[in-house]
Amino acid sequence: MKDSEELRRLFFDRALDGMLLADAETQQFYASNKAMEKMLGYTSEQIKKLRVPDIHPKEGLPYALEQFEKLLEQRTTLARDVQIKRRDGTAFYADISAFVGTYGGRKCLFGVFRDITERRQAEKAMRESESHYRSLFEESLYGICTVGPDFKFRQANTAFCTLLEYREEELVGKRSIGDVTHPDDMAASKRLLQKLVDRDLDHFIVEKRYITKSGRGVCAITFVRGFYDEAGRYVGSIASVTDITDRKQKEEALRESEAKYRTLVEQSLQGIAIAQGPPPHFVFVNLAMAEMLGYTRLELTSLLPEEAEALVHPEDRAVFFGLIIDSIQGKHAVQCEVRGIRKDGEVRWLELYPVKIEYNGQPAVQVTFADITDRKQAEKTIMLERDRERKFLDVVVAIIVVIRADERISLMNKKGCEILGYGDQETIGKNWFDTFIPMRDRKSVREVFAKLMKGETEPFEFYYNHVLSKSGEERAIAWHNVVLRDEKGNIDAALSYGQDITDRIDVVGVKSEADIIKARVRTKALAEALGFNYMDQTKIASAVLELARNAFRYAGGGNVTIQPAERGGRGGIEIIVEDHGPGIANLELALKGGYSTSGALGEGLSNCKRFMDEFDIKTKVGKGTLVRITKWL
Repeated sequence: MKDSEELRRLFFDRALDGMLLADAETQQFYASNKAMEKMLGYTSEQIKKLRVPDIHPKEGLPYALEQFEKLLEQRTTLARDVQIKRRDGTAFYADISAFVGTYGGRKCLFGVFRDITERRQAEKAMRESESHYRSLFEESLYGICTVGPDFKFRQANTAFCTLLEYREEELVGKRSIGDVTHPDDMAASKRLLQKLVDRDLDHFIVEKRYITKSGRGVCAITFVRGFYDEAGRYVGSIASVTDITDRKQKEEALRESEAKYRTLVEQSLQGIAIAQGPPPHFVFVNLAMAEMLGYTRLELTSLLPEEAEALVHPEDRAVFFGLIIDSIQGKHAVQCEVRGIRKDGEVRWLELYPVKIEYNGQPAVQVTFADITDRKQAEKTIMLERDRERKFLDVVVAIIVVIRADERISLMNKKGCEILGYGDQETIGKNWFDTFIPMRDRKSVREVFAKLMKGETEPFEFYYNHVLSKSGEERAIAWHNVVLRDEKGNIDAALSYGQDITDRIDVVGVKSEADIIKARVRTKALAEALGFNYMDQTKIASAVLELARNAFRYAGGGNVTIQPAERGGRGGIEIIVEDHGPGIANLELALKGGYSTSGALGEGLSNCKRFMDEFDIKTKVGKGTLVRITKWL
C-alpha cells in the first residue's frame, strides 16, 4: 500500500500537465502538483488558500464556472479554451480534463490542466498564412489552379480563368484537367499525373497546350506539385500556368523560314548567340554579340569550351553555363543577369534569355543578350540615393508626445517643441486638440481619441493629420500610436510618435527609363513611411511604374507627383501622372482591359485601377493625359 501511494505521488508530481484537486461545494483547492504550481506562479501552500474563482480572470470567470459545473455534473469530461490567471496577473488558455472523486470524505473534482498557448498561436499563424495565400492566389498574374484526386478543378484564380476563357463556376467542380488539355498532349499529361499519384514524382514542369472555351489553343509552361495525406495517398495537386503562346508562335515562325530568321538575327541590335554541347560552345554569334564583347565573330565561334568560360565573370559562370546546358537538354529556362568580360577586360552587365532550338538538325540553345550596364548603374545610383534618404530619416528625431485622458500634454520631446515652435516646457499642460489641431479636423480627431481612451477602438498603428505650430503654420504628421495604462490596467494616456512629412511632396520628371525606376522607388519609399504594408507598397509602386512607363512610351515623357493624402483624419498616398502626348482615343475601351495601341496600354490602366482605391483619368486627343490615383491606409 505504501509503495502504491508513493507511485501515485511520484506520477502526480512529475506529470508535465498541471493538476488540481478542488472541493465540489466550496471550490477550495486541496492539492496541486509541481507543474501546476509552475503554471500559476504559486507555491503549494499558497494554492491551498485559493478557490476556483481566484485563478480565472474576470472576463473569463463566468465561462470557467460554467465549465466547472459541467465537469462536476459529468455532463462533459473536457473543458476547452478556459482562461487561467497567473499570480502576476497575466493569463493563458488551457484545456481541462477532469473526473469526480472523494477526498477526506468530501466530493471533489480532480482536474488536469494543459497549457494550449502554443497551439492557439499556431492556429492563429495558420489562419494568417491562409489569408496571405488566398491574397497571393487571387492577385497573381500567373494562372493558378488546384485539382482533387479525381483531377476535377477545386480552385481557379482570375488569371487562369481568363487564360482559358471560362468563368470560375464553369470550371470548379464541373471540369477536369482532361477537359481543357489539347488532345495531342493528353497522353503525356496523363502519364505525368499518374506518376504524381504513384509518387514516382512529387512535382513536374511541362510545356503543354490547352484548349480554351472558344476552342482556341494556347501553349503554357505548367508547374505541378502533388499533395498527399499522412498515409502518403495522393489527394490532389496545385498548378502554376504561364502563357507562352506568343513566344511559341514566334519560335515556330522562325523555324518556318530559316532565311527570314537569319536576316532577323543578323540585323538585331541585341546580341544573339547559338550554343551547342555539352560541353557548351558557341556555333553562331551575330554582329551585335561580337561587338558587345569586343571580339570578331570568328574569334568567338573558334573558342574552345574552356576558353569560352573566360567570357563570363568567375562568380557567374556556374549559373550561366548551367543554364545553357539545362536549356539544351530541354529543361525549363529562365531569364537572368550575368557579368560578361570583354576582350579588353571591361566588365559589362548582360541580361540573357535562352530558348531551345534546333540548329543544323541538332539540339541547341539560342541566347539573346542585352547590355544592361547603363541600367544597372542607374539602379545603383537610385539605390544609393534611397539609402541616403533612409539614413537621413533614421537620424531625424521625430515628435514624441504623451496626451492624457483629459486631452492635456504631459510630455513632449525637444524635437516636437522645435517643430511646433514652443520652448521645452511650454507645451506641458496645454490641451492638445484646442491648441495644436486645426479647427476643421478637431471634432473628428477628438472623437477618435475619446474612443481610444474608453477602449472602444484599437489604437491606429499609423495615423495621419495636420497640426498647428505656434505661428499658425500647418505641418503634416504621420503618427504611430500606442496606449498607456496605469497600474490597474486602465487606459490613461496615449503615446504618439510622429514624423513630419509636410515636405514629402515629390515631383519626378520622366524623361528616361532611369526616371521611371526613380518614380517607382520614391513612391514605394513614401508608401512605406506612411505605413502601408508590403503588399500595398508593391501594388502602389506597380501602378506608378505602369503609368510612368506609359507616359514615357506614348508621350515621350511627363511628370509624376507623389504626395501624402488625408481625408477625415484618414491617411493615404496620392500620385498624379501627367503628360502632353497624343491622349487616348477610346478611353472607355482602354479601361476595360485588352485594348492597346502597341500591346500594353489597356491592361496597364485596368490593372492600375484595380490596385488602387481611387482612380481618375482625364484625357484629350492631341493634348495629353492626366491620371490621379489614391490608396488609403
